[in-house]
Amino acid sequence: MKKIACFLSILLLFQSCYSYKTFDLKNYPQIKPKKVKIELLDSKIIKGKIINIENEEIFLKTISKTKNISISEIKKIKKREFSLLKTSLLGGVISISLLFIVLNLLLKGVGNAIGVSFP
Repeated sequence: MKKIACFLSILLLFQSCYSYKTFDLKNYPQIKPKKVKIELLDSKIIKGKIINIENEEIFLKTISKTKNISISEIKKIKKREFSLLKTSLLGGVISISLLFIVLNLLLKGVGNAIGVSFP
């Protein structure tokens, strides 16, 4: 039972309802993503919101400050999207797990109360 609870805790901690999908900067005016993840050529990853693109440079607002990133330094740029599939799968797994735990506790509780043990 403890192993199941630990497994579910790990699933909850590392699961997200959002996913990142690569897009081309040429399509930026049509897409206009709210949040992006930029992987630079030196393997640094920066998350933030694009404020403006001009003269081969991106102005990105991060949590702490605004950064200027040259387009030539970018390896990949990904937009953040809400994933309905991940959200529904996570909700289903949590619901089924909670149902299993509650039924397991009820059966053990009823068995102990009437003097019958279940395997």
